[in-house]
Amino acid sequence: MLQVLQEEANKDNQARAYWASHLLRTGYFTANAALGTAFSDLHERFISPRSSSESNERNAMAKEDQAAGSSPFFSNNAAMFTRLASSDIPTRLLLEAFRVYYQDYLYVKNGLLKFPWDALVRQNGIQWNHRQANPIFALQETARTIGESVAIFSRRNQQKSKGVPFSQPTKSGGLYPDYYLNDFHYQTDGWMTSESAARYEASTETLFLGRQDAMQRQTLIPLLQSGQSPESILEVACGTGRFGTFTRDNFPTAEMTYTDLSPFYLEKAQENDKYWISQRGEDAMAEAGSSEIMPEPANFVQANAENLPLEDNSFDAVNCVYLFHELPKEAQHNVAKELVRVVKPGGMIVFSDSFQRGDRPDLDSTLGNFSKLNEPHYQNYIDTFLPDLFEGCEIDKKFMSSSTKTLSFVKKSESSEGQDFQ
Repeated sequence: MLQVLQEEANKDNQARAYWASHLLRTGYFTANAALGTAFSDLHERFISPRSSSESNERNAMAKEDQAAGSSPFFSNNAAMFTRLASSDIPTRLLLEAFRVYYQDYLYVKNGLLKFPWDALVRQNGIQWNHRQANPIFALQETARTIGESVAIFSRRNQQKSKGVPFSQPTKSGGLYPDYYLNDFHYQTDGWMTSESAARYEASTETLFLGRQDAMQRQTLIPLLQSGQSPESILEVACGTGRFGTFTRDNFPTAEMTYTDLSPFYLEKAQENDKYWISQRGEDAMAEAGSSEIMPEPANFVQANAENLPLEDNSFDAVNCVYLFHELPKEAQHNVAKELVRVVKPGGMIVFSDSFQRGDRPDLDSTLGNFSKLNEPHYQNYIDTFLPDLFEGCEIDKKFMSSSTKTLSFVKKSESSEGQDFQ
């Protein structure tokens, strides 16, 4: 790590800005992880007392996790600090983040990927007008993360019943599938409140010690390497829309459409879209050589990914990030079919999600541990052969970045239908 930093950071302002920004980023989210762990441990010790049988069960579960080599953030908090101090876990996690950054940095350095638009440090110095530079904003995000960590660990340790406090009419089928009404990751309220949407970004970045954005940005690489500039891009299951801001920054002239089933997360995505336009819109359009001064706001559609209310063959590119591991098998097939339907012939589908069994064989034995964090369909996902889902498409590329895998597919033209693709 030090060798890379010494070699790269001495080259130019862009390298220094990238590494300064991302090392600060990992420092911040590592501090959040430590605080969240400490507060959840205090909560479990003194505020949430247990019977002796519950304690014994919890300790047994912790030993099982430790034997399996799972991440400490999924395990018993009581022995957390002792285990961290006596293991290589901290250096492994930090090295994992560093390697993701280095992969991302090389794409930036080689001019394929734009410098991350919201990096705190840019070539011309610190972005003082960015919300990240506001200590009040940073403290608010930390407070949300600590509160959510306490709640998640408490539900996980007590194996609370899964679900969200939400009901819907059942005779007409309802808007939300049954599998959707789950508090995935044991997060408070699942996808069903504005508070959940407000907490999500900082909480998940804390889990990954800051590397999530960089892992997601590799989704753009197949599109950028294709040499084409899509005029219309769809992101399905956009969540808070954070990844979508990087899509817009790299393709500012494209018409962007977001879909998500949660109206609360769509609202957050709209906020992020407006913020990107205010921070980068004019500069991004100028860099693209557009005659338009400002980009148009994105389109937002509340929709179940299994039944998109969109026309056939209507988008040049479709992105889908971190959705399929939360879908039952039938829903996976339905969503993949919809992604293929709405992309134009010759257009590209880019899929990013958790890595699977065989992608990193040294981690195969512990890969299933993530399912213990209330991921009911994860065990099935890690053994699903994904290309089989995307009928009518040719396999394009595969990229790996830490715990994230990206696959790209190109929809066959009508003239090639019925031909075998090897």
